[in-house]
Parts: sequence; C-alpha cells; structure tokens
Amino acid sequence: MIALRIFAFLALAYSVQGGADLELVYKLLDCCKRAILDGVPTVPVPSHNPLLIPHNVSFNGATFGADFNATLANIVWYGIPDWELKVGKQLSEDTDAHAVFDFDIYWKSFNMSMDYSLQYHVGFVEQNSHGQIILNWTHTDWVGTINFTKPGFGLKEEVSSLDLTWTVKDIDTHVTGLGLLDAGAGALISTTLTNYLNHVLGTGLSPLLIGRLNDFWLANSTRVPILFDWCDSNQ
Repeated sequence: MIALRIFAFLALAYSVQGGADLELVYKLLDCCKRAILDGVPTVPVPSHNPLLIPHNVSFNGATFGADFNATLANIVWYGIPDWELKVGKQLSEDTDAHAVFDFDIYWKSFNMSMDYSLQYHVGFVEQNSHGQIILNWTHTDWVGTINFTKPGFGLKEEVSSLDLTWTVKDIDTHVTGLGLLDAGAGALISTTLTNYLNHVLGTGLSPLLIGRLNDFWLANSTRVPILFDWCDSNQ
C-alpha cells in the first residue's frame, strides 16, 4: 500500500529516537517524504516519484450486457510525495504511554496512466480492444486518528488503533482504444472508482494498515534504524 510509509513513520519514530511527540511527527514526516522521493533500497522503500507498479492487474465482470476480462499493465502513479500534512490535534500528553493524533493528509492531485487489454463478449460475439487509461484525481484526503504505543513503558510497541477515511472529490478518466465508447467508458470508470474509494475502500483500510505496520515494520528490528540512518546521512 502506497502511503503506508506515512503511518509507518508516525508509529515507528519512537523506536529509535526520543523527544516531544509533535516535534517527532514533523521530523519523521520530513524523512518520509525524502525517502519516497529518492527510494531507500536497503529497507526496502522504492522511489514514488513516480511510482512504477511492477505487476499487471487482471479482473473480470459484466456490464451493459457484456462479460469482460481486462488486464492493466505499465501502471505509473504520479503525485504521491506531494502531500500536505495537517495534524489536527495531539490528543495525548508527551508523558503518556500512547501517542494519539488526529491527522489530515491531503493531496491536491494524483495522475495515473496505464495500458489495458480488454476481451468482452456480447452474446456469441467476441471483441478485443487495447488502449490507454489516464486518471486525474483531485482533492484526496486521508483523515482520521492514530494511536500507537511508545517504547519505554514496558508495553508492546504497536499501532493500537487507526481510524481512517479516504475521500476523493473527483476523478476524471480518459480512455483510448474503444472508438465511440471511449467517453462512456471513461465516465463509467470515474463513477465506479470514486464510489469505491469513498464508500468501500475509504472506510475499510484501517485493519489492513494496522496489520501491515505491526507485522512488516514493527516486527522487523532493522528496517526502522536503516531508514533513520539514511535520513540522518542525507540531510
């Protein structure tokens, strides 16, 4: 998951450094942005400037009376490092065992491009199409509250809870390769993806993120020190 690094830094700065909670949040997020801009292969954190997704995505379904199989390839995602952070409120004291923050992470725009291949059937007629899809997202927000246990209190260091809502204002989609159906396909993708992000994925990410942070990051004793060493030596 792309922006997991943001929450990883929020939760893991305390594993290697001490200091006032809010001060550490801003320090580690600065490190985070530099890490995903350049990439840190030894962690590993790939460069997200842009993010090249190395595998294809395949799916199937039915719409407008046609069954289809589709594959997306050469997916490139622009704009991930260009976030603005608003820590709405620190809900805990620096002396507490748990650091709790409200947050609002905002992206003005995202851009994605990908190639597609499409096979669809209408009755007994089979058609094949190939082309490109370009997505332009505007006004994306990750808003919520994170609670993580700090070291030094005799407690297990982990993300205790994470409430996250993902919303996007608008997605404009351009499709080529379908002829007269290009505009209709673009409108359908825009509507479907916007609804999915705002109403399905947007409210269902928290368990996935908590598991990823605790299992991938906190369970490994070397990833975080390597990351902070990289940031300290690349000021």
